[in-house]
Amino acid sequence: MDLKEQQQKQLKAFSQLCLAPDLGLYPFTQTDLDAYFNDPRCFALSLNRDRGCYVLYGKAHAQARRAFFNGLETKDKQRLFLEKVNAAGLQDDLFKTLKLDESVLVDVEDIGMGTSVYRLVFSDGSSFVLKQDCDKHLETYYAVSTLLEAPSLKSYYFKTDLDQFVCMQDLGSVNLGDLLLKQKAYFKQHEALFVKQLATHALLGDFLNRGDRHAENYLIDEQSIYPIDVAYLFYERNAFWTARYVASASYELSVCWDFFTDRAVLNHDRWRLFWMSYKESFDVLKSAQGLKKWPSDLKKKLDHSFCPKEMVSAYLDNVLVMQIRLAFKYVLEALVSQDPDILNRYALCKMYYYANQDRISAFLHLEEHSQ
Repeated sequence: MDLKEQQQKQLKAFSQLCLAPDLGLYPFTQTDLDAYFNDPRCFALSLNRDRGCYVLYGKAHAQARRAFFNGLETKDKQRLFLEKVNAAGLQDDLFKTLKLDESVLVDVEDIGMGTSVYRLVFSDGSSFVLKQDCDKHLETYYAVSTLLEAPSLKSYYFKTDLDQFVCMQDLGSVNLGDLLLKQKAYFKQHEALFVKQLATHALLGDFLNRGDRHAENYLIDEQSIYPIDVAYLFYERNAFWTARYVASASYELSVCWDFFTDRAVLNHDRWRLFWMSYKESFDVLKSAQGLKKWPSDLKKKLDHSFCPKEMVSAYLDNVLVMQIRLAFKYVLEALVSQDPDILNRYALCKMYYYANQDRISAFLHLEEHSQ
């Protein structure tokens, strides 16, 4: 099968996952693929979706999107990636910073969800992740996280004429959702440690107005939890968005639930430990604000504008909604198992089925789609 035939097959497979036009997740076209494969300055292949319209996608969409790149022969993936790195003006600085030569690059894989994120594997066994659109606030986030002794990834930042990029160490693909759904025995073994870390990350996210803190944006490495994709920083209306994400079981608080195949149950011991650790983390921030390295705008926020009680209310006021949505998530899964054609008859069911599939989330942004 030549490349065009392979792409036509992949285009057809992806189109079957797409949503009704009014929901804003569209098929790829051959023109999209030609631009990505033939223009080296097109660094990433991104989903065709309407931004700001509460369009959701899931792991199945991400896997089908990645297949356009990952389905290539290894030598072709390497060639295409290096062409894009060179066109971005990254080639010299990237490999010099990593203290590696491109000649020892043995594989490249797209591991991104909505857009291309590249995992680079080298012959010495080391691996790194490279992505476009590094946010200027990343270094601030990691500086503050150090005060709370929250683990953060070693990262390298690059700015070229094309865009900004970040390269970081690769921790593998086990995320918070995988930990809670598929590695329950390991989670139980280190339960207290994981709960405390997530409470710290929740406080840090609330203080810095970090958005998009869903389970896939926390990676697990042994007993440590690392936040990734922290670009959405100093987000406006953070209490509002926190309420939305908590209601959909998409934030750190979800660690307080046990997830079974047909239900989710609140664990009261974890609940108490989570909020105790959340408060302790805030106390550490308050005690550290006198340090010289604290940015003045963050000192001001601690003194005047950050209100932990307001944020806690955003959590507590939406816990019941979260529990109800989780129950309906299991109902939808059971209905689809009995009648798969439901997904073709009801567009919203299709969107939420795939968005929630194999994840702990449940009906994010339902408020917008129910109007």
